[in-house]
Amino acid sequence: MRARLAALAVLAAAAVGCGSSNSSSGLPSTLTAVIGGKTFTPAEVVFVPPVQSAPPGCNVSGMNVPLTAMVLGFSETPGMCGILQNSCAGKKGFAFAGAVLGKGVLSSGATPPPAPDFPVNADFTVYSNTQTTQLMNDALIHQVVQASFAVTETTDASTCAYPAAPSYLSGKIHIDSVTATEVKGTIDATAANGDSVRGPFSATPCAVPGFEACALLSTTGGNPWTPSTCGGTMTCSP
Repeated sequence: MRARLAALAVLAAAAVGCGSSNSSSGLPSTLTAVIGGKTFTPAEVVFVPPVQSAPPGCNVSGMNVPLTAMVLGFSETPGMCGILQNSCAGKKGFAFAGAVLGKGVLSSGATPPPAPDFPVNADFTVYSNTQTTQLMNDALIHQVVQASFAVTETTDASTCAYPAAPSYLSGKIHIDSVTATEVKGTIDATAANGDSVRGPFSATPCAVPGFEACALLSTTGGNPWTPSTCGGTMTCSP
């Protein structure tokens, strides 16, 4: 799970967006997800609190990027936080959506600015994986990073294995407020295969030991979505 979220952040670091106070319209009145052909109201919605990179920021393609990042998770059944906390904990037929939201400033100077505060009352455009080239170009032009990448997945009903590749969502996440105990906002994001997460949400905190902004930008191999081993014994529970 953490490897997949890291890959999301690699994409988010290439994306540029501008915050605004406009929330989504035409959304359902309650949070609704469609994942793997199932329609449901997520039983668990969590957030990993925003973290800021230490000076001079994260190294992205030779540039220093002071970065602040947060993770959101939406799952059909309880267990989202547990999977975020322990990459060896698998659940059978577990349908979920995960998103990384970040804001940073590209810097090539000797003394980069500090990591920004996490934006509130702000929009994060959710970009699909097919848009990264243009977004990297925009990032170089605007020198500002504020964006989100999000996916849906369903683990194998027998082995708990993740699919070979997730479904990328595109759309918008609006963050109304962020406190130590709650993140409130709306999401309106849909994948090419019809998966979607739409509506207002209220997320509860999920503490993930060792969660670091720059660690989210690290990945290995040519395909960051190749499932990696957990480094221990993988469990598989109902």
